[in-house]
Amino acid sequence: MAGMLLLLYFAYKYFVFVFMGLFCIIASTGMYSILYPPFAELDCFHTRWQISCCNKDQYFGPFKVALWLACFSVSMIWFAFRHEYNIWPLQVFMGISVCLNIIKSVPLPSLKIIAIIMVMLFIYDIFFVFITPLFTKDGVSIMERVATGSSSKKQVFDAPMDYTPGEQIPLSIKIPYFQNTDFKVCMPIYGMIGFGDIVIPGLLTGYSAYFDTLAHPGEIKWYYIVTCTSYAIGLIITYGALIGMGIAQPALLYLVPCCLIGVFGTALKRGEVNAMWTGRAGVAAPRRFGDEEELDS
Repeated sequence: MAGMLLLLYFAYKYFVFVFMGLFCIIASTGMYSILYPPFAELDCFHTRWQISCCNKDQYFGPFKVALWLACFSVSMIWFAFRHEYNIWPLQVFMGISVCLNIIKSVPLPSLKIIAIIMVMLFIYDIFFVFITPLFTKDGVSIMERVATGSSSKKQVFDAPMDYTPGEQIPLSIKIPYFQNTDFKVCMPIYGMIGFGDIVIPGLLTGYSAYFDTLAHPGEIKWYYIVTCTSYAIGLIITYGALIGMGIAQPALLYLVPCCLIGVFGTALKRGEVNAMWTGRAGVAAPRRFGDEEELDS
């Protein structure tokens, strides 16, 4: 991950469109995964056509293919009009689709693994936001430079900073500031939150919901509620720090402690720290959140 960030920093203009293409493909898949369940309720959606190829009969679902192509067309619309101000709702939808699809596709089996990943990214975020400005001649962090797609021509480490003006890698959800005041002139046009600041806490949220269902079926999902509340508190603190300090903030600096403290505090109060940590709540944990099969202890 660090290598990819540095690659973008030193060769932004060469890779920005590569990442845009990947974003369009991944977002298309994400939108398809979100739209598939309601369409799957229609009987005609499961229609399969038979074709002969290489002396073999092949089957494919025309409506499924049409749905994915429709999702890909939406991505192409975003790409064509990505510089337009009013395109931001479409990018938000695509970004949310990407995050939800990642959270759904990467279930983690225990709090131990999630905590290790969160702490590592906690350190990563702090380093690339607060430490790297000490090594850049313009005093701007590598994370901020890559996220905003700055057109600065200044140099760092004696390497040219050659960015493509106006192009930004779509790895964040951007929402414009709507207030019509003079203060708006002093602030960026958009507020943004990176995909990692959604996906990483989202993995913990998904695990909390899974553990609630496994350990306390039919009861209030307290771990899920606490994790969501902790995430909201972390976001409030993040934006408070952003406004108070006037500089870009590594969101995971606030989100990781809030979420982990909330989950561990709840587990400690309920006497389930070991069960949460290992992913075992009386029975062995399924390998996927949606897997209903229970394994013997």
